[in-house]
Amino acid sequence: MLRFMRENAGSWIIKILLGVVVIVFIFLGLGPDDPKNENVAAVVNDKVITMEEYKVAYNQILQRYRSQFGDNFNDDLVKMLRLKENTLESLIDRELLLQTARKFGIRVTDEELRDYISNSRIFQENGKFSPGIYNNYIKYTYQRPDLFETAQRNDLVIRKFKGLIENTEPVSEEEVRQWFNREKSEINVSYVLFDPSAQAGIKPSDDEIKTFYEKHKDKYMSEPVAKVTCIQFRPADFADKATVTDKDVESYYTMNTGKYETPKTVEARHILIKVDQGADQAQVEKMRTKAQDIHQMAVSEGKDFAELAKTYSEDSTKDKGGYLGAFEQGSMVKPFADKAFSMKAGEISEPVRTQFGWHLIKVEKINEAKKRQLAEVKEEIKKKLIDDKAKNLAYEASDDAYNLIVGGVDLSQAAKSAGLMAIETAYFTQDAGPAEIDASVARDFSKIVFAMAPKQTSDILEFNGMYFIAQMTEKKGAEVKPLEDVREAVFADLLKEVKDEQAKKAAEALITALKEGRDDLEQAGNLKDSGFFTRDSNPADQKLDPGVMKSAFELTQTKNISEAPVKGEKGYYVIRLKEVKEPDSTLFETEKGRIRADLTDKKKTQAFTQWLSQLKTRSDIERVMQFSE
Repeated sequence: MLRFMRENAGSWIIKILLGVVVIVFIFLGLGPDDPKNENVAAVVNDKVITMEEYKVAYNQILQRYRSQFGDNFNDDLVKMLRLKENTLESLIDRELLLQTARKFGIRVTDEELRDYISNSRIFQENGKFSPGIYNNYIKYTYQRPDLFETAQRNDLVIRKFKGLIENTEPVSEEEVRQWFNREKSEINVSYVLFDPSAQAGIKPSDDEIKTFYEKHKDKYMSEPVAKVTCIQFRPADFADKATVTDKDVESYYTMNTGKYETPKTVEARHILIKVDQGADQAQVEKMRTKAQDIHQMAVSEGKDFAELAKTYSEDSTKDKGGYLGAFEQGSMVKPFADKAFSMKAGEISEPVRTQFGWHLIKVEKINEAKKRQLAEVKEEIKKKLIDDKAKNLAYEASDDAYNLIVGGVDLSQAAKSAGLMAIETAYFTQDAGPAEIDASVARDFSKIVFAMAPKQTSDILEFNGMYFIAQMTEKKGAEVKPLEDVREAVFADLLKEVKDEQAKKAAEALITALKEGRDDLEQAGNLKDSGFFTRDSNPADQKLDPGVMKSAFELTQTKNISEAPVKGEKGYYVIRLKEVKEPDSTLFETEKGRIRADLTDKKKTQAFTQWLSQLKTRSDIERVMQFSE
């Protein structure tokens, strides 16, 4: 079956089958437990949210995060941000809002929808709505205009409805002043740090070490381990059996000539004078005149174009003298590319208008299109064909061996039939993988085989172009390590705990003494002064860590000493308020407009969040989807 699929991978039947497999794997673990509800993600007041709706929304969110985080976006981040769960909740919230908005009779006219879409910046070119951009967006996202327009209409309905809910009482002058005084006041504290690492004279006994070990055995567990017997089919082991003729090379070259053609490129510099997309004609013309003046300096006055770019360009390439490197025609916006590819080397263009503004272009070099001849690439093609055939031979050998094993042949004997030796691994962990197989795939291999039961044989596994058949030989779960094996770690953990407790008790003793008037902070030793800081001060510029700074603002003139030791990154702090400095009243007049706007936004958000939470409690919501941890 596997060989049939491989040999017929180009057929439409196999493409459909693979498409189904891909969908199943992508959403494995996301579906509901009840097969009768397999297409239902949630039900909101009898309205079904389908799995298709969920998948579209989830994939859109994934795309946004991938574009934002790049290579740093991974499964761990998906779990940490709870993207799967939050996607479903956002769909539930949206459906609730739409249902309630309809009850209130909120509607969006066709004219409102048309204006909303045509005024969206993503669909504009040179400040005007572009049908081409719009149609391309629809094609690659929603496929159909009616689906997109329905989604936009619903967004507008929700916006209108949220506006009604968020219509809260205005923020008073007193609220603004209270926030200003709270956030902009500066305080100065005295503090003593009790550092656990500085505690001395602690020598845990053998009995204390043993007691600590017994109490915290779960900290000293070994990792689960496994042993497997496997066959490794590496293409390199089959390379000597892969024969390639000159005719094979010629055929490949003829069918893939495009791979050996280098398109025409232009190497250029530019100077950009930005123009906002919404700028009026007067502003556009003003910026064109500025670009024309720079053109005059470069052409008539003979000034160096790169130096002019460093001085006048409003683009990120200005520090490199506007250098763009070599580019193909399709990699730049059309007006820019059309002009650059019509110029000669050394020529400087008149101002060229694009969606970004006015450009001056200087072509440094023209690299004409080239085609590498067969003689130049013959060995390169031959190596590729040998590698491809070797991989096919490795796969066919794995398929033959797998069929023998399914038929009852021992795995070791199946390996011999392929001219290989079965590999018996030592114990390995899931993270490390077996040392006996290729290191580049050991961890990926381990993740798969660790899910197997003892004596179970895998299907053909592929990792990095290599194929494997594995049989689980033995599996051991996590076990508590004997004390003699972890004694040093136990001693270190116990010592850290005792030192931490001792530092905390010393800090508590000082607080008690201060409250009873038996001592003064200055007599405690290691007294330090923080200097003035505000709530939004950058912790990197302060002597105290963020947690201690936050606790300091809980002190008052009447309760000027911390009630309990404050745990910070370096240990336990006892802090005392020394002085409060009120903010400059003249600054209030400058800041109050911004503060009122921020507080108004906060009030609106709080009002909406509270209303939505209450709506959810009154609604009939069934979350059918179950998310695996």
